[in-house]
Amino acid sequence: MSSCSLRIFLSWNLPDGEVRKGVFAVRNGRAFPALIHHGEGHVTVDTIEFKGGTRVVLELPLEISTTEYGKNAPLVRWECGKDSFAFLPHSLPETGQIFAPDLGVSIARTMAAVKKSSDPSPTYQDAIRHEYDHWPEGREIGWDYWASRNNEAPAVPTILGFSRDRRMFIVEPVKAYVTAAEKLDKVGRELVYELGHPISGDDHYSRSLEDDCLPILHYKQKYGGLLLEETFFVSFADRPLTHENLEGNSFLRSHLYSMASAFPDGVKEKAEQESDDFTGEVALFIRTRLTNTTDIPLLAAQIFPRPVQTLDIKGIDSLPVTQRLKPYRMDESGIAWVGETPLARHRFNGEVPESLQPCLLLSPGKSMTLDSVLAHHRNGFSEKTQKLPISWEKKLMEVRTFWNEKLATGTTVSLPEKRLTDFWKAGLSHLEMVTLGKSKDGPLLAKVGFNYTAIGTESLPIVEFFNSVGLQSTAQRCIDAFFDLQHPNGRINIFHHYDIETGGVLFMSGRHYAYSKDKEWLKKRLGNLKQAANYLLSLRQLENSEAPDYGLILGTCADPEEQTAAYMLNSYNAVGLCAVAEMLEALQDEEVGKYRKEADHYVSALQRALAHSFSEGPLLPTHPNRWVPSCAPHSGGLGPEMLGLKGEACFSHRTYNVNDTLLGPLYAVFTGVISPESRLTQWLLEINHSQFNRGAIGEAQPYYCRHPEVHLLRGEREAFLNAFYSGLTTMADRETFSFWEHIFRAGVHKTHEEGWALMQLRRMLWLEAGSELRLLAGIPEAWLDAGQLIEVENAGSYFGSFSFRLKREEDEKSFQLQWNPNLHTAPATLKLHLPGIGKIPKQKDIRISSSAPEWLEIKSPLTALDVQVSLEA
Repeated sequence: MSSCSLRIFLSWNLPDGEVRKGVFAVRNGRAFPALIHHGEGHVTVDTIEFKGGTRVVLELPLEISTTEYGKNAPLVRWECGKDSFAFLPHSLPETGQIFAPDLGVSIARTMAAVKKSSDPSPTYQDAIRHEYDHWPEGREIGWDYWASRNNEAPAVPTILGFSRDRRMFIVEPVKAYVTAAEKLDKVGRELVYELGHPISGDDHYSRSLEDDCLPILHYKQKYGGLLLEETFFVSFADRPLTHENLEGNSFLRSHLYSMASAFPDGVKEKAEQESDDFTGEVALFIRTRLTNTTDIPLLAAQIFPRPVQTLDIKGIDSLPVTQRLKPYRMDESGIAWVGETPLARHRFNGEVPESLQPCLLLSPGKSMTLDSVLAHHRNGFSEKTQKLPISWEKKLMEVRTFWNEKLATGTTVSLPEKRLTDFWKAGLSHLEMVTLGKSKDGPLLAKVGFNYTAIGTESLPIVEFFNSVGLQSTAQRCIDAFFDLQHPNGRINIFHHYDIETGGVLFMSGRHYAYSKDKEWLKKRLGNLKQAANYLLSLRQLENSEAPDYGLILGTCADPEEQTAAYMLNSYNAVGLCAVAEMLEALQDEEVGKYRKEADHYVSALQRALAHSFSEGPLLPTHPNRWVPSCAPHSGGLGPEMLGLKGEACFSHRTYNVNDTLLGPLYAVFTGVISPESRLTQWLLEINHSQFNRGAIGEAQPYYCRHPEVHLLRGEREAFLNAFYSGLTTMADRETFSFWEHIFRAGVHKTHEEGWALMQLRRMLWLEAGSELRLLAGIPEAWLDAGQLIEVENAGSYFGSFSFRLKREEDEKSFQLQWNPNLHTAPATLKLHLPGIGKIPKQKDIRISSSAPEWLEIKSPLTALDVQVSLEA
């Protein structure tokens, strides 16, 4: 390894009275005794010491490796306790300097280049607003901007079902296929139907949901002079779809049938021995209408949807066996495919069809209609169901009624942006559809996507959204599923190899108790909580108190199987223990002191590890004249893993910074381990903004990134909104709101991503920040224009439930504000945000006052309020 000599100049601008005492350490090189060129101080063999009050300039001679990247790259570290930092000497410009104003230091290759104290210092806000990649500001922020800037996601296949039941259909009208998908561990069985869609060079299509939010899919395709219109929905073929008739499935069997499911010893065998408890015959109902839009008769042909293949995958490594299916017979009971199996029933213009492919010379303005009912089960419809009359309209009404009733429960919102009101409703239906278990009681599997099972951390936003919208019983049953699958040693792990689930579920449980204050449930789950907490305590590394990862736990957060002391893992674990202590305190449990002490020690150890990581991570630029310390995603790393300073090769999930952004230290802020206002948080956000984000969101699976919530907690509404709209327009199907898992379009109907997006919308409307409750902390300015109404009914929060309503009068001189609380705990402060309004004059009602520009404080939050907020003095 070749080396070179280099002289580095460091200049400190410290306040009078401050003292620095430290030493330089060089990785892949060595430092020679430093010289003090300016300022008061002295150098010994072991240390360098100097005082503030005047500029101090050091000259540091080095012999370093010539390698500029990777594990052989040199790194210089100033070891000075809490004021330590590191830098890559090869990152220094030939002329000029790097300036870290938060540390009061500048570094250069020449004496003349080091920063003078009189030069201006760029701030955190300067870095966040730095427009190397323009972010909109003010009223420019919103859906329209980000929808035009971001690539539109290719159509996400639509999942149709009716909740609690794993029998669902994957509908892909664009590709002209429908799959009656059913997954079993190591054995995949799929029944695939082909739709009768032609393909032409001038075809154009659009999709939408019924009432823009219900799980009833509408599809339109125009080709030539013909218009194809289709409607898809799922119901029972043999009985009405009602809440009484919906029994659901065993959550154990649903878990077994999900991808990468893990079980405690003996439980998988139990699930395999259970028989499926299906009731009713599930079917996909399709109406296809073909209309002549020209002024001459046109030949119009349509073939009925038909099964084209089954897949029977026996064993993970075997290839699928494909069998072409041919029609066997056609009569009033339906069309039979493969022997005597009637998989589909059809009507043409309301009558039993006489041909598989009706073709008419269709007059101008006239239509032909095909109604189809497709069986979900590969054995087709029962003999009884074959003889039942088909009433497409009746079934459509049943489905409408079923979902409207389901979405009417709990919290309702009415927002100035109709698209987001629709997203709220559609999102809830998407979460409900893949939350599986018995309909009436028992544990529920909060699946994080169509294929995946529940995951302790990925189910978290789903469960919290259920809590937020008044479905606390549903949320509680989802948590029960994790506890019912808990391992005997206390470990909670029901997905693949993920070690993070134990801490995630404890954190989730604490959040749920904050909403519900249900002590009876706490008593029931006390043993599970202590078991899980004891399991985490048994894993803590407590042998060497001087080690950087002292007190932390090694494990996996997600797909990467490397065991590290990841900050995401340890943040969830630490606050999970804190949650256990708080819940035991609520029960006045005699062991609360033990768990509180352990939790506090864990949090302290994590805070110490984070500070140490910042002292070792090299300074990185966030602004043309501002550099800040960086942090590894896990203790023991050396700066961002993307740098590869320990020889890492971290390209995964189509990005180079997957661990730095998705599993990194911002989780310590989100979970409350470090304050949103701390300078460590500022540095994390700056590095995230300038080096990792693209268009305000992460490069891969952006809903693993927690910077939007952290920005909002800091009151940085515009940064939050840019991330919210950028994520929504990138990851969600713009016609149906179904989410991709990744920007590279993998993982359909991913409710983990959708859950975080829904929780961001929820926090936009109401946000807990410690003991403070903030209303409308993240809304766009345009929502407060003349005549606009924001209404939230029966919202759930850590303080209890409440409703509020805010309307801007047409004359723009005032707002009408209503506040109706049903709180179990009074927030220390209740604040209402009015962005874009500026300074609010003193009000006549003594219960409201302007606490800061654009903010109102509501006094006595436990009592209702109906008041006019005047904007005129």
